[in-house]
Amino acid sequence: MKLSENLEKMSLALKKIRGTFEKSNGAYEKINGVSEKIMKLDFGRFFYLIRESFEKLIIEIKKRRISLSSFMSGIKYLKIKMVLFMSVLIFIIGMFIPARTVKVLFCGNMEILSNLPKVLSPKELKVHFIDCGQGDAVFIEYRDFTMLVDAGPEDSAYKVMSYVRSLTEKLDFHIVTHGHDDHGGGSRRILTDIDTSAVIIPPVDDGNIITGIKALALEKNIPLCVYKKGDSIEYGDLKIKFLAPALQKYENLNNSSIVISVSLGETDFLLTGDRELSGDILPPLKCEVIKAPHHGSDNATDSLFLKTHSPSLYVISCGLNNKFSHPSKSVINLLDKTGTMYLRTDLQGTAVVVTDGKVIEYSTID
Repeated sequence: MKLSENLEKMSLALKKIRGTFEKSNGAYEKINGVSEKIMKLDFGRFFYLIRESFEKLIIEIKKRRISLSSFMSGIKYLKIKMVLFMSVLIFIIGMFIPARTVKVLFCGNMEILSNLPKVLSPKELKVHFIDCGQGDAVFIEYRDFTMLVDAGPEDSAYKVMSYVRSLTEKLDFHIVTHGHDDHGGGSRRILTDIDTSAVIIPPVDDGNIITGIKALALEKNIPLCVYKKGDSIEYGDLKIKFLAPALQKYENLNNSSIVISVSLGETDFLLTGDRELSGDILPPLKCEVIKAPHHGSDNATDSLFLKTHSPSLYVISCGLNNKFSHPSKSVINLLDKTGTMYLRTDLQGTAVVVTDGKVIEYSTID
């Protein structure tokens, strides 16, 4: 008789476990649907993390096949109650929150959210403005596409190479914007230590830097491409347009810099090399993120430039206490006056900007 009763109790207990799992799975499906809707409102980073945590918990419960006693033990039962509570909370928020986003900074149609926990999507564009001292080095990654624009000065070559190699084993393109050491001095180290599919240089052949890069590319059988205004690169939804240079000879080598726009969805980056205000006229492209031309020099940024391109974020790549006094005090004052957010690699380190084509997030690495 006792055996029969025990078996009946065990049967009821198993039914309860099955019912709990079914409810848990049902809750997950509802969370999944609601969080997908919330994600479309650009409010979903936080809720995506909740959904992911819940999914992992369900997988863990199934994987371990935990018994009734352990399942109903205090701490684990508390976890389930907490998850169900979060599920209800998300439903309530999903039903009543207005279709808008809490904005940390709003400029035009773009948002910049700072220092938020992230779950990266493979469709996101990630741009690293590498702290390389008094120089430029910008690493771009989108899905399995990679590109390095400039490589900093020769004395920062190892730092730049190590940073890039920590993120990828190969480069699709390495662009050298012009033949100054603070932009192309580290390129030989890049081409020596990282598998590179092609090197892009400007049509202006001036100085030892470009000459040395050409020789190394020839030695390593790396295709060498000369790009100028009007050329472009496309990879899926990622579009890269070459806006300058237009000529083959400039009195000022800074103005021979390759200038590119990097676009995904509604987001545009403008990478300007050392182009100065006297350089080629650029199209009036509204850009959410701009790498400050010529390290924030006052001969490369003025009120008209800012008005024309309307950046939400200005990234200034320069060395701490550099001999050129970059960035110029007048440029910093102008950015403050216009309310333009800016980051400085000399003070904040490497800046990493991530976008899905709509929302922009950034972080800094000291």
